Amino acid sequence: AINGHVVVGYRWFDPDHLFRQKRVFFSIFRNYDLGGNKTGEGYSMRSRVEFLNYWRLRTGLFYNPKTLDNNRTRGGPLTENPGGVFAHLFVSTDFRKVLAFRFGGGGSPRSASGWQWFTFGGLEWKPSTTLRLRLSPQYSRSHNFAHYVRRQTDPLAVATFGARYVFGALNRSSLSANVRIDWTFTPKLSLQVYLQPLLSTGSYGDFRELSQPGTYDFNTYGENDSRITYSNGEYTVDPDGSGPAVPFTFENPDFNFKSLLGNAVLRWEYMPGSTIYLVWTQSRLNLSDPGNFDFGRDFRSLFSAQPDNVFLVKISYWWNP
Repeated sequence: AINGHVVVGYRWFDPDHLFRQKRVFFSIFRNYDLGGNKTGEGYSMRSRVEFLNYWRLRTGLFYNPKTLDNNRTRGGPLTENPGGVFAHLFVSTDFRKVLAFRFGGGGSPRSASGWQWFTFGGLEWKPSTTLRLRLSPQYSRSHNFAHYVRRQTDPLAVATFGARYVFGALNRSSLSANVRIDWTFTPKLSLQVYLQPLLSTGSYGDFRELSQPGTYDFNTYGENDSRITYSNGEYTVDPDGSGPAVPFTFENPDFNFKSLLGNAVLRWEYMPGSTIYLVWTQSRLNLSDPGNFDFGRDFRSLFSAQPDNVFLVKISYWWNP
């Protein structure tokens, strides 16, 4: 691939009546694959300011024009990227304080390819010089007009080189968080705890196939004599109804992925330079109720899932002859 980036910015170091410092950046990039196809292009404007009270504000506005996508069909023909705009805004308070926050969000409006938005928060609490707790949740939703499902070989699909590239409109919701606790009991004894829960649900509909390479045009199943039916967790597609194309099936791609990763590390320096680590790692996974997001139910089912536990002990000894 061939990549090119240009970034121009300006930064004010001297405080004024409102800001301690401020900066603004303008950037442009382009990407080409080895065949000379333009696979990426973007223009952005970003700013960051720090107020006199040490609060910070970051903003960004991004524009991506139409390009070509060499990944959407997973090795098949190129498709068009319709392009669009994206914006974000982040705010953080003074992290020198005992209690500090960060929050923000961003997204892109409805376009030919879909829409997306996200919001996040963050909390850091330092009740003492030896204890720090951090929590960072994030929630996002998106609609992708054409998300890849599968490839179906069919010699009659001449326009797409003997294969049908099946896509579906994907509605996705995701909720995640990072939780971290750092506790230093003494200079030689400390505990670190880290948790990462994730709930991610996707529901597919309006299945379609790519109609022409290099475009973002699709033939939707159930229209123009094509047929699609659903039974026992499988879709059956007849691409041309009474025509010669052979029907094919694929499993319902809806998903509901729930996972929890966590670890705890107890560190004890029993002699200068010599340390014992006690490590406990746990993971949980649940895939029930695909395509249907329900926070209460999904959170409960995650903690009722069978855990996988790993216990490790590491001992190091500093030998100085």
